[in-house]
Amino acid sequence: MTRIAGIIPYPVSSYTQLQLLKQSLLLCDLVGFFAVDSQVMSLRSNSFRYPVLGHIANELESLLESGYLIEAIKTKETFSFKANDPVAAEFISEGELINSIDRRLGKKKYDILDRTKDYDTIEEAKARLACLKLNYEDNDFTAVPLVRQLRLPKGSKATQADVIKLVLREIPIPDEQTSWEKIFQFKSDPNNKGRLAVLKDWMNKAISSNRPATEISDELEALLFQYRRSLEIHKIKFRTGTLQTLVVGTAELLENAARLKFSAIAKSIFSAQTARAELYNAELTSPGSALAYLYKVGEEFNK
Repeated sequence: MTRIAGIIPYPVSSYTQLQLLKQSLLLCDLVGFFAVDSQVMSLRSNSFRYPVLGHIANELESLLESGYLIEAIKTKETFSFKANDPVAAEFISEGELINSIDRRLGKKKYDILDRTKDYDTIEEAKARLACLKLNYEDNDFTAVPLVRQLRLPKGSKATQADVIKLVLREIPIPDEQTSWEKIFQFKSDPNNKGRLAVLKDWMNKAISSNRPATEISDELEALLFQYRRSLEIHKIKFRTGTLQTLVVGTAELLENAARLKFSAIAKSIFSAQTARAELYNAELTSPGSALAYLYKVGEEFNK
């Protein structure tokens, strides 16, 4: 399965942005942003006044060394495309958008809210440019811009970026106390690896369905609701069955142990194991089971 690289449209410079990075890595295989090396150097140069920036730089460097963070585009990096390449046309279009906004930002009279929106638009355009460049190269991943605004005309079919953004909204943002080790341990768990693979398969089918993002969003919410409700019901049954086994089984266990009725003891233990097996089966067969990874992420990090 192709790995996903989520390209964020802003340089990380705060703990809040680090938390968003953790959220992105719970879904994506790796993340990146524009001019990572330059940002780390900038954080280092200002850390003597603001020590927290040095800590952020350390975390970014650790992610770079471990391969979870990539340099999307270096400062003043140049590119070349083949003649009549459609990617070149997209690249030029995004570049022209950035240049036009830069010219507008140079005006003296400018509303502060409009200026903020334009800065955001530039950062998101840079993220899309980075993805065009990375996907044009021979990489072992697909780069997807994690932009805030999806810019979806009504009725247009959902893109890969749209579907990832919809799914990412269902993943909680880990708090500051959540370590990177906990993030990666959660993702490396064999069961969670399988759940994430099934989720990615559902995402691929949603992308290839050529449906609008609004329709996929509705389906996502409906399936998650059905899965949560189904699991809640089965968990109640599991807890009730386990409690009955503990209450009744303990008394029977003592009585049967005294009488050496080992078959009855084994039956009591088997009853508890059966209840757990039924709960596991419900996780696999309940409506919306393709979204089980999102359910587990919520259980682990939405506390």
